[in-house]
Amino acid sequence: MPDNVKIEGSLGIIAGRGPLPCAVAAAASLRGVPLHIVGIRGEARDEIERFPHTWVKWGEIGKMFRALDTNACEISSSSAG
Repeated sequence: MPDNVKIEGSLGIIAGRGPLPCAVAAAASLRGVPLHIVGIRGEARDEIERFPHTWVKWGEIGKMFRALDTNACEISSSSAG
């Protein structure tokens, strides 16, 4: 991520398999970006527990959205112009 990009609010990360969710979370943490990971049980690595997180099962989409909303992770868009 370029240094001139400003992130407003919290970064919400949905974690399945692989190392990418924790790599993104670590990079965001180094930049001081608040974040919350929603990990899918049986898929995401236990390593997400070193960051603010919520565990959900497949099919608990409502719980996933509540966790992101409770932790100030909002959907937003911006336009370059």
